[in-house]
Amino acid sequence: MTDLIIKQYESADPLYCQACSLRERLLREPLGMRLREVDVQYDGHPNMMHFAALVGGQLIATVSFWIKMPGAELRQMCVDSTAQGLNVGASIIAHAEEELKRYGVSMIRAHARVSVVGFYQKSGFFDVSQHEEHLGIPHVWVEKYL
Repeated sequence: MTDLIIKQYESADPLYCQACSLRERLLREPLGMRLREVDVQYDGHPNMMHFAALVGGQLIATVSFWIKMPGAELRQMCVDSTAQGLNVGASIIAHAEEELKRYGVSMIRAHARVSVVGFYQKSGFFDVSQHEEHLGIPHVWVEKYL
């Protein structure tokens, strides 16, 4: 995807509202849920870093990281269905990893849906837990050292 732009944004940025809409549409609505206060309560915290992938000015992917040194927890990553399989997810992760390394982060953890563990494994993550249910969906913890 040649016109892909990846940028960091803050919760006060207009991109944040777009990212919340994307998160709700892709991660919550398929479960019959809405994005809840508990899902966004720390989004404005100084330890939270947000990244967006845009094409033609349109948000197509987002990912957030909760910084807890020496690591970070990847939270609520999603890629619009029109952009899946086009290397957008790998690109936003790679960009975020470079920024996280500059910040001093040496490890990333994610509570990943089992259905997308293959994506994380291709990005260098490895499973560190057994399957467990979260929101009625099987999840597993994965980690990657930077």
